[in-house]
Amino acid sequence: MMSLRWKIVIAALALGLSAFAVFGDAFFLGLGLPSGSGRIVIAAALLCAGVVWFIWSSASVRRTAKDVADRRPKD
Repeated sequence: MMSLRWKIVIAALALGLSAFAVFGDAFFLGLGLPSGSGRIVIAAALLCAGVVWFIWSSASVRRTAKDVADRRPKD
């Protein structure tokens, strides 16, 4: 189960990323990227974070399933 601290950290990151996606165009325009790049960059970052989260959670599920299987009595 996820602790309250992690939930708060994830919520703060989500709010920061969404604010940056909406108001970050000025930053990306300064870098020479076209208008709307903030949303594209944030979407790419969220996609990468989602892939990492999926891989991590899949490994965690596999590890838990293996631990449960190892605890079963052998017939």
